[in-house]
Amino acid sequence: MGPTPGPGGEACDFTASTRWCVRTESSRYLLDLAERYIVRFPGSTGSQLRRDLNPIPFVEIACCEVGTPLVLVLDLRGDGCLTIRETTRVLSIHPLAPEEEEPTTGPAEDRLSETGPD
Repeated sequence: MGPTPGPGGEACDFTASTRWCVRTESSRYLLDLAERYIVRFPGSTGSQLRRDLNPIPFVEIACCEVGTPLVLVLDLRGDGCLTIRETTRVLSIHPLAPEEEEPTTGPAEDRLSETGPD
């Protein structure tokens, strides 16, 4: 995955960090590029999806660009049968500092709150 436009149209350098918060219209996603997994944190308006709040291995991040849906190729079941997940429109993409812990408890809106404005 190469650089894609970030907040304000500037390019996101995905080599700058291995952990990112991607905020969509209905959820937030933790992307861990080093460990190759995502975690979805549904917002109050987001629907519930299989394995929300749990790490899911990804095969590919097909599209991650502000203003378009996040498109992920996932191995949801862990058996190699792939799932393509397309999100609502991406609103922001922010790197997470190495010392930031993975959010595991509390309301979804509170998790990753330091990664950018709502």
